[in-house]
Amino acid sequence: MKMIKDWPVHVLYIILMIMGLYPVNGQTDNGIVFACMVTMAEILYLLRKMGGGKSGGNSDLMFFFYAVLIVWEGVTDWFLVASPILLPSPRAVFQVFIKQRRLMIRGVYSSFQLLLAGFGAAFFLGVPLGIISGRVRRIREFLLPAAKIACCIPPIIYTPYVVAVMPSFRSASIFVIVMGLFWPVFMNVVLMVSSMPQTMEDTVRSMRVGKWDLFAEIYLPYVIPGVVKSLHISLSTSFMLLTMAEMMGASSGLGYFIKNFADYGNYTCVLAGIILTAAVILLLNLFLDMLEKRCIRWKI
Repeated sequence: MKMIKDWPVHVLYIILMIMGLYPVNGQTDNGIVFACMVTMAEILYLLRKMGGGKSGGNSDLMFFFYAVLIVWEGVTDWFLVASPILLPSPRAVFQVFIKQRRLMIRGVYSSFQLLLAGFGAAFFLGVPLGIISGRVRRIREFLLPAAKIACCIPPIIYTPYVVAVMPSFRSASIFVIVMGLFWPVFMNVVLMVSSMPQTMEDTVRSMRVGKWDLFAEIYLPYVIPGVVKSLHISLSTSFMLLTMAEMMGASSGLGYFIKNFADYGNYTCVLAGIILTAAVILLLNLFLDMLEKRCIRWKI
């Protein structure tokens, strides 16, 4: 498929700016906020392009993003086709980022704390235990069947119970994230280590290195590239688990923000919360890409 060239993207950006700044119902404030948000997206796109990103893929993505915004703005503010309650205009949605900025910032901070704790615990437990199980057959034969069963149980099944019985919502959220990520990480590392060529380990052992050196210099570097590559899927999974838990018993966080306004039928804030969640996930994925390129320079 032939990639869309850059100029249509900039044309759509100009159209969006005109639509956003044009007064609708005598109001211009919402349009200014909308135009500023679109301009920020355009600047990020240009910076990524200048930084050597995949031009074709980025152009296609931005073309689709701008096209959706144009259609959305058209059916809401311009042609008044959609219900303003069920489908508020993008002007109104982006205005929420100004009006509810403190609540949003607090929600992002709360969610990020829980995500980092659960995400980190799952990997710091799963990787070492996976390496040990991958090299010790007896441990592997004991834990691998349990891991296969645990991976088949969706965390959504036991999340309400965990939220109810744990001493705090924070501990419940971290537990759900850890349980949702630990077993897949563990199984992935076990399979990588157990399939590692035996000659590699024998060569290092012939140098009479200690067990810790064997772990730190051979096993860990061997599994790190595969683990880092799986971080993108794990990140999406952990965010899904966290948001689900926040909708059940939290008093802050992105999931709570969406659920709270949904209960009151404020779908303008709901859509703003969904967009904010997507933006946070996108930024975290970009950070993981940068981390992989800068820190993981070897391939197995």
